[in-house]
Amino acid sequence: MYLVLYRHYQQQITACDAEIEKAIQLATPVPEKAHKQETTAKPHKRVNKNAPKSFDLNQMAYSYFDGIDLMNIEGVSHSTVLAIMSEVGSEGIRKFDTGKQFAS
Repeated sequence: MYLVLYRHYQQQITACDAEIEKAIQLATPVPEKAHKQETTAKPHKRVNKNAPKSFDLNQMAYSYFDGIDLMNIEGVSHSTVLAIMSEVGSEGIRKFDTGKQFAS
């Protein structure tokens, strides 16, 4: 019984990840304007067990924020990037002149 519940919840999580991916793709600029990132290893990043696994959030966030690599900041994780996407949006981050103003 527990195995059946576990598998059901895993399917639900996968479905949620797919919906998150669709929402980010709808909000990301069109491909000809989108920035492509040459991904580099980020050894200081610990991948959370709850991070979406079905898509590359690092690449999507880079395109979403028009070439700003938030994942390059130490201490910023996948969940932090998703929170910034949902709370501030792609244009909201541009309202601040410096990173210091954004962080305070």
